[in-house]
Amino acid sequence: MNLLEKDLNDRKIDYLTLNSIEYCRLREKYRIEGFIAGIQNKSVTKKLVLVTRKNQINSLRDLKNKKIIIDQANSGDIPFIWLDTLLLKAKLPVHQKFFASVKKTNKPSQSVMPVYFGQDADACILTENAFNVISELNPNIAEKLVVLIVSPAFLSNIFCATPSTARDMKKRLFDLIGDMNVNPKTKQGMALFKMDSLVPFEQEYIKSVEDLIREYDELIKRSER
Repeated sequence: MNLLEKDLNDRKIDYLTLNSIEYCRLREKYRIEGFIAGIQNKSVTKKLVLVTRKNQINSLRDLKNKKIIIDQANSGDIPFIWLDTLLLKAKLPVHQKFFASVKKTNKPSQSVMPVYFGQDADACILTENAFNVISELNPNIAEKLVVLIVSPAFLSNIFCATPSTARDMKKRLFDLIGDMNVNPKTKQGMALFKMDSLVPFEQEYIKSVEDLIREYDELIKRSER
């Protein structure tokens, strides 16, 4: 049991922010309630893209023993679970065994530029929105790089309540969502997480992540037989 789970078990936490993988893994055991989601670029979900250089890599299999950089900015473990699901479906090893090296970053440009310049990276994973913005700022990127695979749209992070949260406090916070979207101090906090506004959490937002976890878990079980 890690520190977070210990504190949840000891009812020391009222509110917490989880990435969607953590939420799906922990919600039933600790009765965690999804409460608030963030909107970015007019959507609560975002797609991931696997990007590589044009005319060099034509399929996922071609990346064997190559080097990849994964941008984790506000995505948590989703890129790794998605990547391993792709690999296992193609009857390939998980990322730790398939790639020569796997680097992590929290800045989209630090995943794209090494691939663009051919500097110690053959491919990268980042959000589709981030890749589009970087390509617009530098049109040469779109000329040299290509999106090999696009993921479903995933919800990244969820602000959650726990059984320790007072009911009246949850209602008060829920009623304040509209005010938080226009409050300058709150908007500064949202900017740190690259969110434009907040909305009440809906269970449908997490369906694609639930599907991903279900498929990943089944593929892992098969690979271990």
